[in-house]
Amino acid sequence: MTRDAALSDAEVLALCRRAGNAAKFEGLYDRGDTAPYRGDDSAADLALVGVMAFFTQDPDQLDRLFRGSALCRDKWLRRPDYRRRTIERVLERQTETYFPPGAGVRVGVNGHRGAASQHPGSHRDRGAGRKKPQVVRLSSVKPPGPRRYVVDGLIAAAYIALLHGDGGVAKSLLALSLAVAVAGGRGTWLERRVEGGPVLYLDFELTVEEQARRVWQLCRGAGLEEPPENLLYLGAVGFGAREA
Repeated sequence: MTRDAALSDAEVLALCRRAGNAAKFEGLYDRGDTAPYRGDDSAADLALVGVMAFFTQDPDQLDRLFRGSALCRDKWLRRPDYRRRTIERVLERQTETYFPPGAGVRVGVNGHRGAASQHPGSHRDRGAGRKKPQVVRLSSVKPPGPRRYVVDGLIAAAYIALLHGDGGVAKSLLALSLAVAVAGGRGTWLERRVEGGPVLYLDFELTVEEQARRVWQLCRGAGLEEPPENLLYLGAVGFGAREA
């Protein structure tokens, strides 16, 4: 297990600002914005420590960095038990870590293998165990059938779709309304045909109570008596993506 502070505080902050979730980091660290967490300070604390813990697993350094954030308040400063519990909770669930270029393959937090990253989030050993790509003649491939869509003309079945936008523009609510439409077999969503089926909503930001509140409101607006039985929820605040 590696918990050494290989990077300086300034380097960790710089990497956080260049990472793919930089907007999330800046909202928490610079502005102390807890709105995405419905004002839940503890959930926001976990989220910020989780972002920084990708780059450093040193508890003292994480504490020091947090103290420089807009989220820092009396509870953090005067409650060592709360600080320790928050940091330990994040580190216990951290499954991916950053290693500077040239660091080589090492054993990371919780015994997971990590590789030197050329940029935040990259790993050289991601393709391990996969079959090598093969060249094929397209003329030998039989004409495929019609493309299947979960949302007609918008989201193809069996493919990854990304919903991207600035913070606070209701991306989560939009995704949740789509989940209700698919799980409930509504047939249409935003005037597009929808293929029904079970949905698992994986959430790294809010609590089950808050998402349940949103789902019930969406269902009432859609004329449903209750949330669809096929709509499943997994709350993963403080967990790494692989662990969840």
